[in-house]
Amino acid sequence: GHRLQARLAWNLFKEMVEVDQLKPDVIVVNSMIAACARAGDIKLGLHVLELMESLGVKPNCRTFNSLFSALAHGKCVCSSRSHSRMQANRASKSKKKGGVIDNADLSVSFGAERDGLGNKLAALLKPSKARRRGHKRRRPNSAVLMPFALNHKRSCSLCNEVDAMVEDLMTRMSHAQVSPNVVTFSTLVDIYGRRGNIKRALNYFEIMENEGIVPNEVTYSSLIHSLGSRGMLKAAFNMLQKLRQQHGINPNVHTYSALIDACGKWNRLEKMFEVFETMCEEGVEPNAHTYTSMIDAVGKAGDVDLALNLFLSMRRAHIEPTEVTYTSLLQTCSRAKQLDRAYAMFRHAKRKLPQMPKTAALYHELVDAFGRGAEIERAFAVYECMKDSGV
Repeated sequence: GHRLQARLAWNLFKEMVEVDQLKPDVIVVNSMIAACARAGDIKLGLHVLELMESLGVKPNCRTFNSLFSALAHGKCVCSSRSHSRMQANRASKSKKKGGVIDNADLSVSFGAERDGLGNKLAALLKPSKARRRGHKRRRPNSAVLMPFALNHKRSCSLCNEVDAMVEDLMTRMSHAQVSPNVVTFSTLVDIYGRRGNIKRALNYFEIMENEGIVPNEVTYSSLIHSLGSRGMLKAAFNMLQKLRQQHGINPNVHTYSALIDACGKWNRLEKMFEVFETMCEEGVEPNAHTYTSMIDAVGKAGDVDLALNLFLSMRRAHIEPTEVTYTSLLQTCSRAKQLDRAYAMFRHAKRKLPQMPKTAALYHELVDAFGRGAEIERAFAVYECMKDSGV
């Protein structure tokens, strides 16, 4: 994969510098750092940057943008993003079915700091008064709290590591007299959006606008995805409106897919289909992610027929389903105890996919469903596939 390609590129780069005694130019070094970015290997990328400086090669904006990209796709951000997703899932379960985090909840989070960002966010969301919830909660014992405390400590450590790397890169950029551009700020918005740090993402968005740099579809798509994944749907739709009205930019498939995914995750199915309809009316063609988000949403709502109809529509549009698409459909059928459909979809996935999904929970769910339905042969077929897939 990308990690192997990065290591091969690094070996060639070392041979060029150490063995052949050739001085690389900025294009060669940028290509090496770009390989690190694709692999999400920020440490190797930073090592190349230090070597670049020692060789007297002046970095440019693309150099730093590639390093920020490596940070965005590296383990630090991905691990921290998993933690923020877990928190978002807990929040969604605590709301009523179909509910969304109130804008008032944001006023509690951001209202403590009345700086420019706080006022900007308040104006964007127009938060109302937070409602008090007076229900009593049991105090968990130390055995329950310990795993959470360890995970929280690890997450904080990862957050601090990302912050330190961003600060270091911004300092190096300043010393090299390189000005950040729209790609730089869009990547920073993406980094903090992936981590669920909406405040910092909005902060960089504000700095970007103050510097006179016009955000593009990528910037807005990252922000909309970040806001939507945290249940801040009103703010996400406000961003869409701002994209159109202030900058005259038409949303692309990624922008719309981010909104569809957010509406689906928070069980706003009617709104989700409204966005999909608008998207199609404007001539924006949906992709696999768009359909998969809708299939997953209606599947979790228990509507197997609609999920399968969306799958058929996807195929008629000549859009190839992904592993995630099949995983959502298989889970939908197994949860609804529609075993014939589940097994038919399982066989279809085996024929169409180059490799079956490696989600252990999916196989456990299928084996359990077939086992409870006395479909022992089918349960063993799934189990054998699970072993072959290396799960």
